[in-house]
Amino acid sequence: MFLIVLLISAVPALSGCGSKKTQPAPTQATTEQTDASDSTTIRFDGQEGKTALETLKTFHNVETKNYGNLGEFVESIDSIKPDAAHFWAFYVNGKSSTVGAASYKAHDNDILEFKVEAMQK
Repeated sequence: MFLIVLLISAVPALSGCGSKKTQPAPTQATTEQTDASDSTTIRFDGQEGKTALETLKTFHNVETKNYGNLGEFVESIDSIKPDAAHFWAFYVNGKSSTVGAASYKAHDNDILEFKVEAMQK
C-alpha cells in the first residue's frame, strides 16, 4: 500500500514563471488492451506545463478520490475501475513515476501512461 501512496500522492502545484510558449495541439490518447496479461494501458503525449492528470481528463472520463494529504487517486478511467487487488499505475517515459499524476508537470516530449496493475503483497 505504501508503494501506491508514493506513486499517486499529490504535492501542491507550483506556479511557473517565464515567457509564455505557444502550446502544440494535443495528441489523441490511445487505449490498448493487452492480450497476454489482460491489462489496460492508456497512453498519451505530455503537454508542456500541464499535469498528467489534467491531460488525462482532457481525453478521458476520469473519476478520482481525494485522500487529503495523500493526494488525488485515479479511481477509474472511462468506467474501467480496477478491483481491490489492482490499481491504476502512472508511468512517465516508460518508467514508474515517483510522484502522483496530479503533481507531475509534463513536457511536450513525455509519453505518459496509466496501466492497470496488481498490488504487490
